[in-house]
Amino acid sequence: MKSIAKLSVRGKLIFTALSGTIFVFAFLLLNNLYLNYNVKLNEKEEILQNLKKEVILLQNEENAYLTELVNNNDILFLNIDNHLVKIEKRYQTASRLIDSVRLFNIYASDTIWLETLDNVDAYLDELYHQYEDLILNYKERGTVHHNLIKQWTNAGEELESLMFESNQIPLIAEITTLRKNEKNYLIYADIETLDIIINTIENIKALINYEYPEYSYKTIELCDRYLMLAKQIGAINERIGIGANEGLRQQLTSLANILDSHLYDLSEYQQEQIQQYKNRAYNGMLIAYGVLILLYFLLLFYIGNSINKPLYRVNEYLERLTKGELPEKIDWNIKGELGILINRLNHFIFTLKEKKDFAIKLSNGNLEESIDLKSRKDILGKTLISLQNNLKYANEEHEKHLQENKLRQYINEGINNISEVFQLHSNDLGHLADEFIIRLVKYLDIVQGALFLMNREKKETILELKGAFAYDRKKYLEKEIKLGQGLVGTCALEKKPIKPRHLPDDYINITSGLGDSPPSHLFLVPVMNDDVVEGVIELAGLKEFEDHQLELIKTIANNLGSALGSIRVNAQTAELLKKSQQQATEMSEQEEEMRQNMEELQATQEEAARREEETKNIMSAYHKAVLYMEYDLDGKIEEVNDNYIRLFNRDKSKIVGKFHSNIYNIDHESEIEKKLWADLRMGEQQTRIEAYVNDNGEKKWLYQQYTPVLNASNETYKVVNIAYDITEQKNKESEIHAREQEIKSEKREFEVLKYIFEQTIAKAEFSVEGQIVEHNRNFEKLIGLEAEDLKDKLYNEYLNKVEIEKFDGIWEHILQSKRSISSLLRRTKPSGENIWISATFSPVFHESKDQIDKIIMLGSDITENIQRITR
Repeated sequence: MKSIAKLSVRGKLIFTALSGTIFVFAFLLLNNLYLNYNVKLNEKEEILQNLKKEVILLQNEENAYLTELVNNNDILFLNIDNHLVKIEKRYQTASRLIDSVRLFNIYASDTIWLETLDNVDAYLDELYHQYEDLILNYKERGTVHHNLIKQWTNAGEELESLMFESNQIPLIAEITTLRKNEKNYLIYADIETLDIIINTIENIKALINYEYPEYSYKTIELCDRYLMLAKQIGAINERIGIGANEGLRQQLTSLANILDSHLYDLSEYQQEQIQQYKNRAYNGMLIAYGVLILLYFLLLFYIGNSINKPLYRVNEYLERLTKGELPEKIDWNIKGELGILINRLNHFIFTLKEKKDFAIKLSNGNLEESIDLKSRKDILGKTLISLQNNLKYANEEHEKHLQENKLRQYINEGINNISEVFQLHSNDLGHLADEFIIRLVKYLDIVQGALFLMNREKKETILELKGAFAYDRKKYLEKEIKLGQGLVGTCALEKKPIKPRHLPDDYINITSGLGDSPPSHLFLVPVMNDDVVEGVIELAGLKEFEDHQLELIKTIANNLGSALGSIRVNAQTAELLKKSQQQATEMSEQEEEMRQNMEELQATQEEAARREEETKNIMSAYHKAVLYMEYDLDGKIEEVNDNYIRLFNRDKSKIVGKFHSNIYNIDHESEIEKKLWADLRMGEQQTRIEAYVNDNGEKKWLYQQYTPVLNASNETYKVVNIAYDITEQKNKESEIHAREQEIKSEKREFEVLKYIFEQTIAKAEFSVEGQIVEHNRNFEKLIGLEAEDLKDKLYNEYLNKVEIEKFDGIWEHILQSKRSISSLLRRTKPSGENIWISATFSPVFHESKDQIDKIIMLGSDITENIQRITR
């Protein structure tokens, strides 16, 4: 120490610097040990984080594949085995990571850690096996092209074919219901639909056993096979789970949640333990730092006694800086090394103050300020700039979220606003179209719009302009557009939206008081209902359509398609009733016409028989008026009259000398031909109706009478053939037979339509006073009351106040206008359920066609369609 005290200030400083260097190296060594220890702890934490990520990837891949399998199982069915291989690889990776975590020495004796890790391992293994079981169940169930479902649908097709071959209306109706519910079950897997399918099969078996036993040997076994497959598919669906909270799907969700919980506990426990280890290391390092600093300060204290006051002042400032203070700069005019040190210290203080001011501005929300980095290693400056960028990003994300909420609210308000049109104008398509396009154009804040609807009643399907807003006359001189014609026709034909980039110069104009200007942007979207084009919406504006506007337009187009489909169903129901009544009248008239034709045919046949009898007695006189031919006993033609020649359209030389079999294309050696001439040689008269095709290709029907001619010895020596051309009569008979078949087919079609109508449409007959006279079972289901509750009731006795007002308005309209009316009714059942009814009320008149006798209501439940439109 004495030798140190003898050193000059410069020497002491050099010694102090050397001592400081040694202390710095000691600090660096401690710090390096501390950092390496932290790195090892972080590596252990990273392994567990990788395990969590791998489990999350495993779950995400499972969930994504399950979602695609539920929605598109027919597409992904063949990739099931490949997917299981991928899942197994994920599972093996996670298992290896669990084994790696087990090797952590710091947890070798920690029972809580090991128990939680065992739980993670067990639940991961259970999750993998449950998922594998679920996929195999999907595979066993199959699709319409694979395994059980394919066998089931094939059995349904075979059963349907047999039912239609039976030509029995009840069986056809039952199999139609069965196939419809089969499709619904394949889509929704609803247990109630499966019960309906089972009941329908039992109904078919009962009908076959008791009503149509002649089909039992073909269908009972097929019905049992179909029912067995349906129950197998139902059992698999029950194991899988119809919803996400049922069956294996629910078990997978529960296992995933439990696994996530254990992983979370494991991660939290590890973080807590690692933090404790880091705290211990940090405290140890602080103690070591403290010891080193204490030794260094002791040395400095010893050397400081021999160093002048300015150095103490510098040390004082350094201490204040290490405590987080920002003192004023040292105002000393000192030269040399100490002066350089003071200047650098002052610069450092200035830099810290500058960054402090920058941080205060950031905390006050001023994010546009800037700060200069003092060097590439200015960590504090870089940290503050990173903080500034993070704050800016947070503000931008907040603004983006507010904008998305605003757009979502814009779309929902637009749908609600325009959907009101469907309820207000459900009976008037013209008003619906005009009001719809007006509201849409105004809500979108564009300048032009038009609605074209399909017209399939003409020879060629066309699009008709039904509603327009702000279109000039030049654009729509033609209000009918063919499919594929122009942008509108192309949109309807391709069933896809069209957004052209460039418009023709004279396509449409925007007309205002200041003149005409062409629009710069156009958007066309098809109006669809279950893949059927109902029309096209065309919209034009002066600026680009934004994405949220396009989304709103497409959604409203789909809602409009559903509404138009409901209106078309109502119209078709009324047309079906009218057609059925008209067909009944036509069939009655056709039956009367057929009866008259049969009487005429009978009279013709009686006349032919009378003429045949007269011909026997006056052969010579009648020779020129009939078809006359003479044969020898072998059937060779010896004589023929002009009538036959004209009929055959041949020269006489090509007829005489020919055999009977040559003329009528019959095998001369056939048993029928031999017997004919054998009987004639025996003197037996023969009568036949034969067909002949002449050289012009004309088919002629002949009523032929072959009469043996006897000589004086009462022996047959030739045969005389007298024939009549009955081609017209035969053709008429064919026409009558064809018409009979058409009438039978129409009757059968009418009976099927009537049967389906009675099974699906609610029907009720009211007196003029509103009393229920007659109703079917569907009406009871629709109203929610039994037959005894409706008997002799007035319509207003089962309605609430609002419903009575609506019904009174309909009744008054029918009695005054004496015309049918269709309406959309809201009905509250006794059970409290609210439903929507599409109903048609039609007056039935007395024979005088002036006074209403009764009123018929036809209706159907369209609650599901209304809910889909207003959803």
